[in-house]
Amino acid sequence: MQPLIRLVVSIATVIAVCFAFVQTAGRVLFWQLPRFEEAINLLLAPSGVAVEGLRGGWRGLNPSVSANQVWFPAGRMTGFDFELDMLESLARNRVVARRMTVVDSHLNVEKTADGWRLRGHRGSGFDSRALFAYSDQVWLRGRLTFRDGMQTGTLHMEAMLVNRDHMHRFDIHVQSEPGCDDCALVVSGDLLDGGGGAIRASASRFSLGKELHALLTENLSPLSPLRQMRFEIALDGDWRRTADGDEEARLNVKVATRQAPGSAGSITASLDAWRQADGDYRGNGSLTLASGESAYHIEGSGFWLRDLFGEAFSVDVWLPKFSLAELVAPIIETIGTEHRAGNWLAQIAPRGEIDALRLRFDADGLALALRGTGGALNAHRGVPRIDNLAFEVSGHARALRVELDSRDFNLAFPDIFPARARHDRGGG
Repeated sequence: MQPLIRLVVSIATVIAVCFAFVQTAGRVLFWQLPRFEEAINLLLAPSGVAVEGLRGGWRGLNPSVSANQVWFPAGRMTGFDFELDMLESLARNRVVARRMTVVDSHLNVEKTADGWRLRGHRGSGFDSRALFAYSDQVWLRGRLTFRDGMQTGTLHMEAMLVNRDHMHRFDIHVQSEPGCDDCALVVSGDLLDGGGGAIRASASRFSLGKELHALLTENLSPLSPLRQMRFEIALDGDWRRTADGDEEARLNVKVATRQAPGSAGSITASLDAWRQADGDYRGNGSLTLASGESAYHIEGSGFWLRDLFGEAFSVDVWLPKFSLAELVAPIIETIGTEHRAGNWLAQIAPRGEIDALRLRFDADGLALALRGTGGALNAHRGVPRIDNLAFEVSGHARALRVELDSRDFNLAFPDIFPARARHDRGGG
């Protein structure tokens, strides 16, 4: 027994001596960091990183590093302060901070053939998720600039994260107009590992800003009315999970036009959702479109969301029976008849009943299926006059199928055939 005790004591002594050496040598080295700033910058130069005003220190068992400025390929940070949580980093084999602060930052996100990513990002293998999920305190503030060719748009962000005793608390503010006190989208929450939690999202009048709106709509057709519109979003929602794993969510959102070719319009939606035993989310809601003197309300819509964070992700949305004419009326008022799209819609005056509409979005894109009766259009610039048409439409981005019921409907081409001519059969 005594040899085993001596072995344990010897190992513990060696570990203690090594730890004391690391602590002592580390304190000396980190206090001397300002002297090595030039050499460190030479070492970091190949990766495009540079620091200014470098300082080091040691707080308890933890080394700390701070800098006035840090430059890297994706942007820069000002007022950087980082204290490593030595024991937790060793235990998790990940970089975990006791405290990290960035007073101001600027990150550039570029659109590439593979999607949006940080400028100059080549993949470092660094686990940023562990840094934010396990660090005791993280406070960040700065700007995200999105670039697509010559177009740019900026979002201003501020985030606070606190992780203690398996509880994760966060508070994130995002806005495009920094001078506006109530224009931020705020997302906050408290989550317990393997237990309950809550997330809340709110905004009074969040908007994307002129530059970011132009960036997102630049690839649309020049005739699209969306290029001339600006939107403002008000929302209030929350998600809750009990200790037993039951989940439910609620969301009320209103998207209103700040700028439109026609009258000011809005879309209001209310959603309620819950998680089923199979892990899928199901819910129902309502939708209201309003503009000027026109308004239309749809009640009884629903959705089914599968495999939210997995490879088999998909969401199905369906709407109950609704009137096409009443739905289109507020859209025409918002676009305005002075705009070509609004004038075209007003001239053809779509009418009929949509008996069923279903949309699906998954990894392959958007697909739809709808069935309607009593379909009617006015003739205008090559669009035929149609009365009393039953139809079915299904398809996706690469293919579309339209089926028409030929029983007892009228189809006229007044620009091609005279009104007095009657044709009982056609083909094409």
